[in-house]
Amino acid sequence: MQAEERLSEIIRKLDEILVTSGIDKGVILKSWDSPTHKEVIDGESITVYDHENFSPLGDALIELYELASGAELRWYTWDQVSRDIWNGDIWWYDDGELIYPVNLGWVHEDGKSTPFATQGQWGWGRSRTLQEMGGRWRPCVEPEPDKAYRANGGGEW
Repeated sequence: MQAEERLSEIIRKLDEILVTSGIDKGVILKSWDSPTHKEVIDGESITVYDHENFSPLGDALIELYELASGAELRWYTWDQVSRDIWNGDIWWYDDGELIYPVNLGWVHEDGKSTPFATQGQWGWGRSRTLQEMGGRWRPCVEPEPDKAYRANGGGEW
């Protein structure tokens, strides 16, 4: 499952678990537990929820929902690619019409790591630095093996 699909699935599941907008934002649809207390407003005693989003779990789930639904998988310039973030494969958009998966290598000199696209991929006769290639870059999300495959130790499906 690609990152975009996984994010959409997370948002869909969160929508099943709790109300994500409006006056009931944070109400957990799978639970009845929402701490409350009594308050007197305009001379009338009413029940008030202790949390903005009805419970500590509601607060946390709304935070997660907002993080997931507002998440934007963005593209980076070559100078924003660092070994702290990316190691291995990366998507390269050549500012034209094509997007390529590219395997990265790293040159280490003078205490600095510089990423480069390794020789041999896409018919390239030599390695090229990301600066030389230009364009935009984004990490490849490694797919996880099927659960049934893992449960069987990687043997028969």
